[in-house]
Amino acid sequence: MDAKVKAMIKLIEEDADSFARRAEMYYKKRPELMKLVEEFYRAYRALAERYDHATGELRQAHRTMAEAFPNQIPFNLSDDSPPGSTVTDIEPNTPEVQHPVRPLFDSDDSKGDSSRPTSFFPVVKRSVVSSEGNDAVTNRKGLKELNELFLPNQTSDKGAPESGRSGGNARYTDGKLKRVLNFQGSEGKGSELKVQIEASTYQQNKIETQDRGTQYETSDLQTEEENEKNKSEPEVPNLQMTLSKMQEEREAAILQSQQSTEQYQNALQRVSDLEAQVSVAHEEIRRLNEEIFKGIVNFKNAEERTILLERANQSLESEMDNLVKKFILQQEELKRAHNELEKIRICMQEERLQSMSRETAHQSLRQLYSQSQEQCRILMLEHQHRIHHLEDQLVRLKEENNSLNAQNMSSAFSLKNLQDDACRLKEVIRKLEEEVELRIDQRNALQQELYCLKEERNDLDRRYTALIGQIESVGLDSKCLRSSIKDLQDENILLKESCNKKDEEKAILFESLKSMSRTLGGKDRLEKQLLDNACDLEDLKEILKIMEDTFHSLIEDKLVLAEEKDSLAAKANCMMQFQQVLEALNAEAEARCLCLEEEKELMLSQLEEEREGILQSSTNWENRISLLLEESENRKARLEEEEDRIIEAQIEIGVAYCVILDMCRMNRDMSIECQKYCEISSNIKRLASELEKKSLDQHMQLQSILDKNSLTVEQNARLRSGIGQLVELLNIDFNFGCIDKAGTDVIFHNIRTKIESLISLLAAAQNENEQMLLESIIFATLLEQLALELSGLCLRKEALEAEIAAQAEELRALHSEKRQIKELNELLKCKVLSLEEQGKVLETEVGIARRELSDSQELNRSLENQNHKLYEENMSFAKDLINLKGQKHNLEEENNTILSEALSLGNLALIFERFSTEKTTEIRRLNGALSFMTTINCTLEEETKLVTEKLKMLEMENSDFRSSMEKLEEFKFCSMSLQGEVDTLKLACGQLNQHIELGQKLLNEKELKLTEAEKKMEKMQLEQAEITSQLEHVKKEAGEVAAIKVTLEKSLMELKTDSVNKSKKIDHMREEEEILKLELGRLLRRVDYLNLQEEHMKTELKEKMNEIELLYTSFSTVYCDLHVSVIHVVVLEQKVYELIVACKTLDEQIQAQAKKFLDENASKNEEINELKRKNALLEEENGNMKVESSGYLSLISSLKESTISLEEQCSALMRIQPSSLE
Repeated sequence: MDAKVKAMIKLIEEDADSFARRAEMYYKKRPELMKLVEEFYRAYRALAERYDHATGELRQAHRTMAEAFPNQIPFNLSDDSPPGSTVTDIEPNTPEVQHPVRPLFDSDDSKGDSSRPTSFFPVVKRSVVSSEGNDAVTNRKGLKELNELFLPNQTSDKGAPESGRSGGNARYTDGKLKRVLNFQGSEGKGSELKVQIEASTYQQNKIETQDRGTQYETSDLQTEEENEKNKSEPEVPNLQMTLSKMQEEREAAILQSQQSTEQYQNALQRVSDLEAQVSVAHEEIRRLNEEIFKGIVNFKNAEERTILLERANQSLESEMDNLVKKFILQQEELKRAHNELEKIRICMQEERLQSMSRETAHQSLRQLYSQSQEQCRILMLEHQHRIHHLEDQLVRLKEENNSLNAQNMSSAFSLKNLQDDACRLKEVIRKLEEEVELRIDQRNALQQELYCLKEERNDLDRRYTALIGQIESVGLDSKCLRSSIKDLQDENILLKESCNKKDEEKAILFESLKSMSRTLGGKDRLEKQLLDNACDLEDLKEILKIMEDTFHSLIEDKLVLAEEKDSLAAKANCMMQFQQVLEALNAEAEARCLCLEEEKELMLSQLEEEREGILQSSTNWENRISLLLEESENRKARLEEEEDRIIEAQIEIGVAYCVILDMCRMNRDMSIECQKYCEISSNIKRLASELEKKSLDQHMQLQSILDKNSLTVEQNARLRSGIGQLVELLNIDFNFGCIDKAGTDVIFHNIRTKIESLISLLAAAQNENEQMLLESIIFATLLEQLALELSGLCLRKEALEAEIAAQAEELRALHSEKRQIKELNELLKCKVLSLEEQGKVLETEVGIARRELSDSQELNRSLENQNHKLYEENMSFAKDLINLKGQKHNLEEENNTILSEALSLGNLALIFERFSTEKTTEIRRLNGALSFMTTINCTLEEETKLVTEKLKMLEMENSDFRSSMEKLEEFKFCSMSLQGEVDTLKLACGQLNQHIELGQKLLNEKELKLTEAEKKMEKMQLEQAEITSQLEHVKKEAGEVAAIKVTLEKSLMELKTDSVNKSKKIDHMREEEEILKLELGRLLRRVDYLNLQEEHMKTELKEKMNEIELLYTSFSTVYCDLHVSVIHVVVLEQKVYELIVACKTLDEQIQAQAKKFLDENASKNEEINELKRKNALLEEENGNMKVESSGYLSLISSLKESTISLEEQCSALMRIQPSSLE
């Protein structure tokens, strides 16, 4: 519940800026709020019902504990205990026998086992579990009240020896049953069918168990009765009374069982039909909801269009303001130009005097002046063209506004129609739900009656066995018992006939009262309609006053407009001259604009071509660069591979030297030696050149040694030192101490071989390095070329972008100049045309206003005459109504006196008085709805006739009584349905009024906007007048320069254009005249409608007077009938007192039985009345239910057999009784 409250607060707290937005929010959030409120109410009701249920269970538990432990816990009745539950013993010597009034539910058996719990609570739990959902609350409430109703009956069954308490409990259960049925008739729903079906199945199972228990109990009772045979002799009269009661109960049980079987079958069939109807209604509701949603969407679209049009109008107004400002600026520029022209003229005069050399300059200035004039003329033409275009747009916007208004009206009508349809469907659904609830109530009552019949059958079996034993023990004769029972039955029939007569007389009285209430309702309606007509007349008088004021104001405006028209005509002539000059200037400007546009297009085309070429070249260069980059990457990979190879070769050389020097150390100091070999490899590269030089020197030296053989010691030492260095470098083991010729040859041979190998390696490495250098140089050159090309392209691109930007700026400047010139021309044209149109419109409006005033005055006179007549007629009708009210009051007083006399009757009259009071209260409630129920009564009477023909055998004693009760309860149900329909109609009317108010507010806002726009237009017209006054001076100066011929030709062209515009304006005025005619026609229709209403009211008054006369006649007949009924009542009182004297011992029991019989008939007649309405349609389907009724027929046949056997035994007892008495 807290969460639901918070959600509702959130929805309500939201706010919007505008009224339309708030209305839209309310329209959208209303169903959510309604749903939350309903859920909150249901939750609150569920809590209250749970509390009531818990209190009922506690009370029942207290009762059971009090019955189980009477000495420990005092038995305190709760507030719900019936008032008449006192214990009254009939005779002290009679045994404790259960009262024959059957309860709706019986707990366990006649012994009243207190330890056994109540049997109704499991049914309630199961029903609550099975019916979870939206209808759970109503089911719980109905079951709670049924539980509260049946708990006292269980306690009464446990306390069966107390016969007085049983009578009080019977009255209490009947009152509770009425309350439960009324509650379920107002709040029950379709889901209660399932709950009640489960309850009925559970009760049937319980009844079967109880039947088994009764069989065991009969055996126990037989044993007990054997012990009590000796004590039963003085109790024979009590047994006779019980036999009579049992026979009455048996007959009632047979009738009720037959009725319950038929009602149960009809109820099942009707439930199926109602479910089908509900499904169809749901489909129709869904379709209507879709149609309503479509209408809402169309309405929203129309509103959006109106908003867009309003924005467009605002933008046009802003553009007009801007044009006015630009026009003022151009006026200032023209003044400046005129000043400059005057200066130029002075300079030219001076130059003519000075020298002829400046004549060329003067001619050039004249050419420029002529070009400027041509430009102005071109601008004027463009301005006029734009003015025409704007006028066309305004006309279109007006047409669109009119169309949108029409669409809004149509959408509003469609929404109203859809809402009406929705209301009708809601009423149909509500009626169907009420019918479903009634069927559910009937089915529940039938199930209860079946349950009660089974219990009564069990009671009858038990009593039958007891009576058989008692009769056999006593030996009475059954003939004496039959004669006494027949006498009592005859007396009971006489009493019922007298009751039926009384009911018929009272039904006649109630019909007369109904007719009187109808006349009162018609009078109230007539008074309301008269008040509405008076209000309408006052509104029409106010409208006439307003129309007269507007007429006087229009005459004054006409005079003012005539003066303005004359002034505007003079100004228009001046404007025509100035327009010619501006047209020339506009033509030159247009030619220049065309040239500039062509140049612009050429430049743009060239720029686009160049741009495409640049893009293509850039794409080509990018492709080339990507290819070169790929090639460079591949070459770098190759260089890396070659460097790796060189390093590997150097490593191999070092490794070879290391292997030769020291194979053993390589395993220990591999890392250190690798570093050394790397250093050696680097030194070898440096010493390779030295070794080559030294080897050459050594070769030369060796040759010289061999040739000359004359070397000095110093040279040998040097050679040895050089050889030693070489040997050390080459790591050759050599001892200089033992040098021979052969040793030197070996040494030199080794040195040569090593040097040659080193030279070959160095040559290969140099070749590879040279190749790599060449390739790198080639790549570098290619990259440099690509970089240069890219830089050139970037520079070229920047230059092109700069050129494009400059050209774009030039084009923008040209466009801005062109727009300014065009805007000035359009402003001038618009102002001139608007002034001319205003004059013509004012003339036509004045003529139309005069005509409308004359027509409106005539209409007002006729309406005043008609209203005066209506007022006189209404006054006469009011007097008649007052007289009728006085007569009605007198009749009511007479009725009250008659009813007071009827209330003074005896004990039997009290029953009829209760019914009369109930009927009077119901008639007072149904006074407003009786006018609608006449047609329903006719159809119901036809259906009742058909049903009564079929049910004559079942309604032998209660036919007259049922007809009166059926009518009253039909009026009850119809009144409830009509009240619900009235409530729904009120809600729908409230919603429609809200929507109408919203629409009216929106229309008022739009009208205010239109008035504001008209005011702005008036301001614009005043500004245009000022502008024209300023332009007159300019036109005078331009007229001196322009030629007369050109002005005449241009004036002819302008006259032609003006004629075209005037024709358009005339068409527009004709359309406005048609609209006004339509409005006048609408007013005339309204007057006709009012006349028709008045005629209708007159006819209704005549009809009501006729009805009143008929009521007088009917009342006289009713009064006579009342006197006759009083006489009958007196006769019946005498008979009743005689019966009371004869039957003192049976008086209390007979009264209790009569009351209960009447209450049961009332409840049964309510159910039978609803079943009779559709009995004709369900006769075809009764064949399927005959199979189920066969079981009930077998029970009835067994009951008949048991009654026959009882009669035989009673006859035997009656025969035995005199012998035993003797």
